[in-house]
Amino acid sequence: MARALIAALAAVLLSSCGEPLLYAEMEVASVAVTQTLPTLPGSPPVDVPTTPLPADGFDLKLGDIKLGGETEKSRVTLNGAVFEILNPTSPETTFAGIRRAELILLPAVGTSGPPVTLALYDRARDGAATTRLAMQPVGAVNLLPYLSAEQVRVQVVVGGVAPGPLGGTWTADLTVDLHVKARVEYR
Repeated sequence: MARALIAALAAVLLSSCGEPLLYAEMEVASVAVTQTLPTLPGSPPVDVPTTPLPADGFDLKLGDIKLGGETEKSRVTLNGAVFEILNPTSPETTFAGIRRAELILLPAVGTSGPPVTLALYDRARDGAATTRLAMQPVGAVNLLPYLSAEQVRVQVVVGGVAPGPLGGTWTADLTVDLHVKARVEYR
């Protein structure tokens, strides 16, 4: 009886100190999510400072993420991203002319806010790309505040001198590698 009373008193004291009484934490260092983009048109061989692909962005489906708790304690951040051409319609359908590419996180539908750059490819830093373009993360942006209906709205913006991609219509996969950390507390 005395032990139960001491345990209950300790629990009350701990919870009144601002610390959680109980918590559960889970962390996964790498979760890959791949999605095929809509079919995109080829581009003419001209110097293009920036071109969004597709023009209005697209919804990247991340699946059923129910982390619970507060977003300050739960995070989904980007480890990197790969943009890869599928079934090119001609040998000229490559990323060879791309000098720079950005993966941009757009505000969730029905919300406002500035777009945020999640990842970058820079040919001078990363080397020339052909059909596979790897982008490095920029900072550690938490995707949870942007999550709506199991997806985030993103856009790939490229700049460079075509060819790349050109030669008719093409499709591509976008693979994002995510770091997931979730913490749920009971006070």
